[in-house]
Amino acid sequence: MTAVENAFSFKETFRLHDVNGKGDNNYYYHKTNMNSQLRYGIILATSNDNKGEFVEIHVQGNREEVNRSHAQTHGYGSKHSYRGSITLNGRVFKDNIFIIRDEGSYNKLVTFWPEDQVMDQKVGNKIVAPTDFLINLSKEGRPVDPNIVAGSMHDAFVEFSEQDGNMYFKPEVFMSKWDENIKAQMKRDMEQLQEEVYVANEAAYVAKEETAVEKRARKLAEEGEAEAKAQLLAIQTNEKNAHTTSAETGKNSVRHDEVYTLIKSEVVTQYGKNTIEITLEDAFGSITTSWNNWDQIPGRLMAKLTQANSLVGRKVQYDTWGGFSPKWFNNLYLVK
Repeated sequence: MTAVENAFSFKETFRLHDVNGKGDNNYYYHKTNMNSQLRYGIILATSNDNKGEFVEIHVQGNREEVNRSHAQTHGYGSKHSYRGSITLNGRVFKDNIFIIRDEGSYNKLVTFWPEDQVMDQKVGNKIVAPTDFLINLSKEGRPVDPNIVAGSMHDAFVEFSEQDGNMYFKPEVFMSKWDENIKAQMKRDMEQLQEEVYVANEAAYVAKEETAVEKRARKLAEEGEAEAKAQLLAIQTNEKNAHTTSAETGKNSVRHDEVYTLIKSEVVTQYGKNTIEITLEDAFGSITTSWNNWDQIPGRLMAKLTQANSLVGRKVQYDTWGGFSPKWFNNLYLVK
């Protein structure tokens, strides 16, 4: 342990479950996840114990003489601000502010942020945070794709904070512009495919008295038309199914924005269940895996495996039931 670490008077590891002791949706679980994604660009790893799913972070620091926006000065349940380091997914971040509420017999982690970022603001009797919009969506079971929040949204938030020095970055405005860009890209893709269909039709039309070579060329043109139509239909279907629901689970299924190449799919044993494991490669050559072990009704898991096998070598996206980690997949979507 270093001399700096020894200088910290407060050290504690907090385990935040998605459901609190009363069985209710735990606000601070969602607050911690959204803070980590938006402010630090970190998607927290989730684990499970006998109380359910949880995330875990470690903080250490010294109490400040002057309290920050959340803090109160005295009384039961009083809040105090500390300055020190935070560990997220094993990665240490220095120079942070974190707010701790003293509950008498235990401490509660209220919130945290890098010291060089804009802090949560107290407006009247209400605390306003940049993550409020994201927290509400996450609590409702329809979180924004964490790859977006911890990726391009985090970058935009940090850049905005450095330039403007205030907290008026609004994730809802960012997502509105993001959706517009996605729809514009899908429109361009469909227009390109429609052009391919037109070219394929022209190629088939001009084939008349056929030699063996000409016959083969016509056949390729017809196959090209069918492939282009199939891809166009897939994009149109995927656009409609970007947010699907399952009557059997009652959970929203959120499609991730990242496009991968499906390398392979196979059945493995995961948590004592037969599980489909898919291996994916992103545009930068990084490899990741995702699993599905929910469809245990006879025949359904194999049907999903057959679908996955048919997409090996193709560009795909996948979705995940809301509230679950991206390491689990629900549906696969073919994309161009």
